[in-house]
Amino acid sequence: MLGELNNNQIENLLHSQELGRIGCHTDDTTYVVPVSYAYDGTYIYGHTKEGMKIDMMRKNPKVCFEVDVMENMSNWRSVIAWGKFKELKEPEDRKMGMQKLIDRIMPIMTGETTVHHSMTDSQGKYIESIQGVVYRREHKMLTLRKRYSARTTNSHHRFYKYNNIIKDIEVKRYNQVWVSDITYIRTVKGFCYLALITDMHSRKIVGYYLKVIALS
Repeated sequence: MLGELNNNQIENLLHSQELGRIGCHTDDTTYVVPVSYAYDGTYIYGHTKEGMKIDMMRKNPKVCFEVDVMENMSNWRSVIAWGKFKELKEPEDRKMGMQKLIDRIMPIMTGETTVHHSMTDSQGKYIESIQGVVYRREHKMLTLRKRYSARTTNSHHRFYKYNNIIKDIEVKRYNQVWVSDITYIRTVKGFCYLALITDMHSRKIVGYYLKVIALS
């Protein structure tokens, strides 16, 4: 789209997305990388393993953050903001930041940096945390809006229920575990039943089948 977003449009766009892009610069090198995020009205929270972007942000904490959404070539919106990187090192700050990320992101994704690990803090005391670097970037934003969705699964039925044979498996690589599910999509002419096969590690759809059921 051409033009500028107003404050409400900016905040609505930031609230509606879970994936943004963080840009950092140091030693004549600029690096832009996608990150999942959460925010609470003042800070953008992120989590990552040690790596290039963390090394760069530690050297130069001035960063840029971008979020966009595209419906088609004539209908797209983007927000760009600037701020300062701050690494959260205190146990309480880390737990607080991770809880915000868990509440926002865990229902919709999994990955290497969203797996729980047992850790100890600097005093040797046991804490529940997540491995990696927890950080935040200052930005004034609204509080998170709750999402609502229709419930389409009924587990209280008379049919045989198979045991969950993967509940104790720690998924560490691609193609280690595939899971499948079926759902329906309502259309003006009837229903479409959609069966999906998903790689549990990457969350990538590796197979699907769509069947249209027309209403008579």
